[in-house]
Amino acid sequence: MSRKSPLRRAVLSVVAAVVATAALFQVPSEPAGAAPGPGALTGLDVGAANRRAPVAGLYDWSKAGYRGGSALPGSGEVNPNATCQVTAAELASQYDVKPDDGADDTNGIQAAIDGIKSACSPSGSYPKLSTITFPAGRFDVTHEIHVDADYLILRGAGKDATKFVYKPDANTLYDTLTQDGSDWDEDGMTSGAGKGGWLWPGRGLFNTAGQGLPVACSIAGTQCGGTE
Repeated sequence: MSRKSPLRRAVLSVVAAVVATAALFQVPSEPAGAAPGPGALTGLDVGAANRRAPVAGLYDWSKAGYRGGSALPGSGEVNPNATCQVTAAELASQYDVKPDDGADDTNGIQAAIDGIKSACSPSGSYPKLSTITFPAGRFDVTHEIHVDADYLILRGAGKDATKFVYKPDANTLYDTLTQDGSDWDEDGMTSGAGKGGWLWPGRGLFNTAGQGLPVACSIAGTQCGGTE
């Protein structure tokens, strides 16, 4: 098998993050008879046709999103191989990732992603996507998770159901506030021998650039990417 170029891997990894972002906030199509979870954005039109024309002088974001504005993938585009579909039950039994238990879920989530990357990404494609399904509840994360598996959907139970709470550990938490707590203390923020407000080591919940590389994308929002 030929080795993917760094550029191609970066592009495919960003695709994975786009799929992950959308899937965590919208439940993709389920088998007949399954009802969407509470808060699911079932009527959201993310297609290219529902976008305004580019405005002169501004960046053109009209093709942002999954595959340039294509519809989000449904069940017919998921890899039928059970190895490439990590269910909520398997997250709990194989990776010890369980909602609302107060435990650190970071390493378990990373292990599930790494497993997909090794077993499924090499043969994956757009109509053959892998999935990791998170149930409703709260998952605690203490450091960056690398979503560098190609053709992967991270699927939540709905907008207000699946929640990731980011509580940076000692190796990740670097923010320092002024004494009165009103602003960042630029002189107090350090990284190695350097210090100052220009330093931004990077703190993202989901990093699609690959392990050991700077943050390329973080999923932010009320239910995903916040700190506590």
